[in-house]
Amino acid sequence: MAGQQFQYDDSGNTFFYFLTSFVGLIVIPATYYLWPRDQNAEQLRLKSLRRVHGRCLWYRLRLTKSQQSIIPTLK
Repeated sequence: MAGQQFQYDDSGNTFFYFLTSFVGLIVIPATYYLWPRDQNAEQLRLKSLRRVHGRCLWYRLRLTKSQQSIIPTLK
């Protein structure tokens, strides 16, 4: 163990291992966390909040804003 020496990588072969681990550990989870939700999930969340915040102004504004932004799609 005491006889091990560190060897510097002059050619940069280990850079791709670093890049792959960075993408796998940082970028993919961050993308998943920051990816926008679909409209159905937002509607379900607002429906669950209706009992508690149904009369609040911010809730009514959020509800009307989300209903205006729904784009009809053909199925």
